[in-house]
Amino acid sequence: KDDVEEEMKDSEEVQLNGGEIFIDESGSISSSGGDGDSETHGEAPMEQAPITHDTQEKTTFQTDVASKSFTSLDTFLGVNPTCHSRWRRSKSSFLNDKPGHMTWSRRVALFLMKYKWYYPAGHGDSPLFLEGVHEDNDLVLSSSSRNLNEIFPSSKRETHKPSLEKAWAYFEHYTLPRYIVEPDANRGLYKRLLHWFRGTNLKLAKRGETRYETKLYPRFFTPLSQMGKFGIGVGLYFSTLRAIILLTFLAGLLNIPNIVYYEGDEYSSNQLDVHFLMRGSAICTDNQWVPCPTCRYKDFDHDEITRERIANVTTPDESGNDVTLIFALHNLCEIDTNSLGLVNYATLLLLILGIVILHYYQENKEVQFDEGHQTAQDYSIVITNPPKDAIDPDEWKNFFESNFRDVHVTVCTVSVDNDLLVKSLVRRRELMRQIEIMLPPDESLDTLNISKIAAKIEKKRHFLDTLCAKIVPGIPELFGQVVVLTSKVQGLAQWSRPAKNIFITFETESAQRRVLKHLSVGMIHVMRNNTSKISNPNHLFRGEKVLNVREANEPSTIRWTDLNQKRRHIWYMQLQTAIVSVGVIALIAMFNAFCKKRSTLYAAISISLFNAIFPQFAKYLTSFEPHRSEESTQTSLYLKITAFRWVNTAIIITIVTPFMSTLEPDYHGLISTIYTIFFAEIITVNVLQVGDLWGHFQRHVLAPRCRTQENMNMKMIGQSYELAERYTNVTKIFFLSVYYCAIYPAAFFMCSFALTVNLVTDKFSLLRTWERTPQLGTTLTKCSRKYFFTAIVLAMAISSSYFWSGFPYDNLCRLEGSNEVDQDYVGTWTATTFGNKTIQARVVKEDIAYKFCLQDLLRVDDKVTFPPLPKHQPKGSEWMTPDQEKLVELFGWTSLVLTIAVAIYFACDSLRMVRGLFYYKHECVGKDQKINYSDVDIISAFVPQVESSFFPYPLLCCNTEGLEEDLFDWIDPDRPHEYYDLTLDAERVLKGNDLFTGSNNVFSQIKHWRPENKEDRVV
Repeated sequence: KDDVEEEMKDSEEVQLNGGEIFIDESGSISSSGGDGDSETHGEAPMEQAPITHDTQEKTTFQTDVASKSFTSLDTFLGVNPTCHSRWRRSKSSFLNDKPGHMTWSRRVALFLMKYKWYYPAGHGDSPLFLEGVHEDNDLVLSSSSRNLNEIFPSSKRETHKPSLEKAWAYFEHYTLPRYIVEPDANRGLYKRLLHWFRGTNLKLAKRGETRYETKLYPRFFTPLSQMGKFGIGVGLYFSTLRAIILLTFLAGLLNIPNIVYYEGDEYSSNQLDVHFLMRGSAICTDNQWVPCPTCRYKDFDHDEITRERIANVTTPDESGNDVTLIFALHNLCEIDTNSLGLVNYATLLLLILGIVILHYYQENKEVQFDEGHQTAQDYSIVITNPPKDAIDPDEWKNFFESNFRDVHVTVCTVSVDNDLLVKSLVRRRELMRQIEIMLPPDESLDTLNISKIAAKIEKKRHFLDTLCAKIVPGIPELFGQVVVLTSKVQGLAQWSRPAKNIFITFETESAQRRVLKHLSVGMIHVMRNNTSKISNPNHLFRGEKVLNVREANEPSTIRWTDLNQKRRHIWYMQLQTAIVSVGVIALIAMFNAFCKKRSTLYAAISISLFNAIFPQFAKYLTSFEPHRSEESTQTSLYLKITAFRWVNTAIIITIVTPFMSTLEPDYHGLISTIYTIFFAEIITVNVLQVGDLWGHFQRHVLAPRCRTQENMNMKMIGQSYELAERYTNVTKIFFLSVYYCAIYPAAFFMCSFALTVNLVTDKFSLLRTWERTPQLGTTLTKCSRKYFFTAIVLAMAISSSYFWSGFPYDNLCRLEGSNEVDQDYVGTWTATTFGNKTIQARVVKEDIAYKFCLQDLLRVDDKVTFPPLPKHQPKGSEWMTPDQEKLVELFGWTSLVLTIAVAIYFACDSLRMVRGLFYYKHECVGKDQKINYSDVDIISAFVPQVESSFFPYPLLCCNTEGLEEDLFDWIDPDRPHEYYDLTLDAERVLKGNDLFTGSNNVFSQIKHWRPENKEDRVV
């Protein structure tokens, strides 16, 4: 054993090609089955060979010796470095990816790298620098003591050129999702198709995984059942999208009779002049100019279209006096309310049934996704009210293991109240990164040297330089902020931090569920520390404390810098941003209404523009809100964007479109506007998303010109996306089709097709262009089905009631007592509209005269009438037919019943939330999979970390000394995790001041205990 370890220490590199490694009786290391003389191209090592133990051909050590020997051998190979005196990280084989396993963008980039115009950073004589990384990427660190010289920023800066090959490897191995290759993964096309239909279970690899061979997820052969690997929320999003596609397609099939009727000769002369995608809608092209003696221009003075619906001509009467004859445009399209209305009502019932089925379908998919992918959440709990001095992980371990049967605590993370300190350290490191980029490659990052450079720069500045520095800070300004933050850190590091949240990860799912069953109590009892609610006194922490225990969210969703915010402050900030959001939505709605009055084209441009701008504004506004988890952040964003898009895309269009333009065939009409929106959703939005113009510009133009490897990697992060925005897009399109289905039944097919395109493009983007996001849970899905889908069904009932009541949408009623038209109107007339357009009107004596009457029940008598019922028609100005009145009455009362039912449903849901304050019972999702936490190949722990836009990997907020790589959900193949450790920054800042000690609890702690039957790796 000693000989083996000594040989491993002296060895510099091992190259193996698919061979086996074994240890013979003499203790020497040999290989077989590979080509040991093969060369390693560039910086890429050979792939790691599997370790096999054949008792017939190879002699093994005794059990106690073999375990320790093979641990050292793993370290030698770089497969699983652990807590030894020294360890070596093997060089990444990412540069050796086969061309067939690369994206086409990477292949193009590797081909163009030889040209200086494409890759200037890789050509020329002037060296660029790659900070802190040796040229061969072979980092050797000591884990026995923390080396402050190995952290960022280091005063010693290397001057090696950045590698575009490594940047593209970063893009495909860190940004894009990959799966672990199984032994039989290299199957043919037939088997791949077969596995696609059967739903192959692909194991999601960690970001930067080096221990196993990985591949990119197939763009076309990855089944939707695998989407849950990227988070249950993502899996449920695609499942919901598929369900809505099917539901709207069935609704479209049900509405085929209405489409055929609208397109037929009975309604509007076959709609010959209408665009083929708008045929089958309620667009009316069959109209006639009729006498309207009492009509006034002000009744039609809404926009350029309604002004064309009234005309006049001046002619002398029998006595020679000039008489003005007024004509109005009357829609002759008649609806068969018995057939049209009943089909629409059946569609409403279908949607209600579909939403109910969707509820159970989503719950079933949630169980499938949860059981199909083991994550840290399945084994973990969070305690949100620990005693302030309960900072010792061993105390928490002893509490659970001594008071609960068959419980083993594997990982414990003690989060302390140090948000301000962590934010200061993150900002300080970001500023130092900016300073480093501005400095020449040969300059040291020593504090005294930077201060000297800053003084020289400031001394040489002129007036314009000083003015520019106010806009774009230079080294003096950035270093001044560093000095302030350094002092701030020195002050904050002197405080002892109380424990705020405790994350406990058990070895088994059954242990987690057992603890949740016995410790789950209502929040009111927790706040009052009502010990009588805990049946077993041993379950009281320290014999007196009632713990608030809940199932933990996924580790990647925890927002560690906002985790310790007080609820009162959170609610206060959310209230402020909600008020701002409502105000902005109202202002945009008024602006769109103003544009609509000027021109329909201006309104369409304004609506599209704000649909693109507001989500970015909502993200910015939400960034001011402190949220303890990413799920809470996404929910807040979801509510803002959905409220805006529903108002801006659907509701405001109805309000700003003049009532008489509802059935107009040209682009001014309401139906034409709806079609334009669907067209934009199908073509424009998806083409821009798949094209990923900004992403390609960053990867192919900006990245090859970066001066450092980290900046080059930052250009490969991928396009950011928000799951909340994707859900918003689905609900917007679904809402649009349902809201206008009475007058545009083909919108169901448009919606189904648009969402199908969205499903394909979103899946492609998730696997090829989008950056990795936290593994969100079910919050967004539950919010959608509880509130938004329910509201969509209610909106259909209400909107259909008003749409059916408005036919024929010309604001003309029969003039009382007028069985025949006045003799003065008889004849053929050439009249002029209010918009100076010439029209021809022919009137015979048998025609009848009309008068103006407002047919919009939303505005009758200047008030909104609900529910819309025929009795609300003004007396003497009734326009509905008897069958139409029956249909409107049916929909009106149905909408009222549904409104009351939805109100009761929301009230019951609120009562359940209130009840949960007193009586809380954890509901388990899925079955116990009987898989131990330590047996899961790819799993992470609750490691405090913060994302930064200046670093390609997260910054760590806890001591990483001796911490296993298995606990992280990402791996940097070039640097150890200590490089991103902010506690080392604090040690450097406080070095020699005796202010920072291990006993003042400045940072969160994490401790890992392996089960007794596993290799001992206690940290």
